[in-house]
Amino acid sequence: MGTTATLEPSRSEIEVGTETTVILSLRNDSDIVEEYSIQVVGDPSDWARVDPPEVTVYPGQSTSAVVTLKPPRSSAVPAGEHPYAVHVQPAKRPENATVPEGLVELLPFYETVAELSPQTAKGKGAEQYSVSVTNRGNTPVAVALAGKSASDDLELTLGESRHTIEPGATWTSALRAEPTERLWRGTPTAYPFTVMVSPEEGPDVPLAGTQYQESILPAWGLKGLLGLLVLAAAVALGVWTATAEDFPPWDLPSETNAPPEESAAPEE
Repeated sequence: MGTTATLEPSRSEIEVGTETTVILSLRNDSDIVEEYSIQVVGDPSDWARVDPPEVTVYPGQSTSAVVTLKPPRSSAVPAGEHPYAVHVQPAKRPENATVPEGLVELLPFYETVAELSPQTAKGKGAEQYSVSVTNRGNTPVAVALAGKSASDDLELTLGESRHTIEPGATWTSALRAEPTERLWRGTPTAYPFTVMVSPEEGPDVPLAGTQYQESILPAWGLKGLLGLLVLAAAVALGVWTATAEDFPPWDLPSETNAPPEESAAPEE
């Protein structure tokens, strides 16, 4: 003679973020008035409670308690089957303890978030980005990445395009963006692009980015070059003028100092 206890239902199915109840039926088959403490053991004990946690039962009598299971919506609580037990401990006759067992199955949920870093970049050529994808669901999820530029003037290359992410984990893939042609001069050109994160389950996550291609020559390049040429010409002219002043002018023969011309011989 001792204590008997059962769970109804012994198997439950529940979505995380909600709750369900299980009835613990308890009978005192001893010949004394017994006090019982009731406690859930196993993984579900973190998100389970018993009401009431203590009961007093007369000989040959029965009572019940409610076990509430309320798993949080978190990646830390994985989907699948979670066995548990309810420890019913008598205070006066501990040897009459009983531990009925139950099973709760948590249904999977999917939540995928992603981030592009940086969202904008500036440079004269190729730029590097990173795509970080986090699985906030409670079951592994396979994701695929695809990059698309708004024009054919920007080439996108992903380091890795497919991966399976465990619950609560983050996966990062490299992204290289490179303009197909060089920009020698002019104002920066904007190239918008999108990286689409497509999980196997759940909605797609679009990530928008923009790359600004800067000119190889600075904006003042041509004007500056012309200015330098003018300045060089002015300097050269000044040096030539200063050098010419250090030398006397050449003495050119004049008409008064020219030797007399010989007269032609008279004709016979």
